[in-house]
Amino acid sequence: MMNVINIMILLFVLTFLNGCGFDNLSPNKSELECKKHVMAIESSPQIAVEDNCIQTNTFKILKEKKYVINQVKRLKKDISYTIKIIPNELFLIEKGVNSSEMEKALQEINKETICYFEFESISKRDLIKQHLSGNLDEAISYLSSGIINDFYMINMNNDTVRPLFVHFERNFHVAPFERILLSFPDSHQNEITEFFYDDKIFGNGLMNFPLTQDLFTSNY
Repeated sequence: MMNVINIMILLFVLTFLNGCGFDNLSPNKSELECKKHVMAIESSPQIAVEDNCIQTNTFKILKEKKYVINQVKRLKKDISYTIKIIPNELFLIEKGVNSSEMEKALQEINKETICYFEFESISKRDLIKQHLSGNLDEAISYLSSGIINDFYMINMNNDTVRPLFVHFERNFHVAPFERILLSFPDSHQNEITEFFYDDKIFGNGLMNFPLTQDLFTSNY
């Protein structure tokens, strides 16, 4: 497995490639080409695993292969928090990695768990303007780096695993949500039992996102 620095560089570069990103706001030629291969996007029934906490799966067929995005959503006050566990191959495809580079790229992040963590206003308002406009520069700086210390997950061995990489995908007030890209080391997706986030940026405190194993679907 490649070292931590190289993994961080790879993921950082991939987030800026002109590819088929998740929910990109201005689709380019590569993204439109990628979307031609999307045959179906569907979701499993939502399962309430706790009060104000819902788990569901999104099934995405891309280039005749089915991928599963496991996700858990928790509602707290006026904000919806969602953890999305992204299959490594799907992440690379939608960031523009072509088939000739895919095997090498997959080997480099073989034991990483890649996640998107999203904050969304239930009322569809701009979260940054609504909550953080008074100290915008400090808030953006925290979302870009300091927030890495607010996440961790628990695996089947009851080990605590913290992210080795975080990237804030700023949308510049175009959409009513904010997204953090996370990478957790030495962990396969099907080894995760629970995800935790301590919300210091919006002040909603520690919250858990349990992954119910009878709904959790592995891509391995």
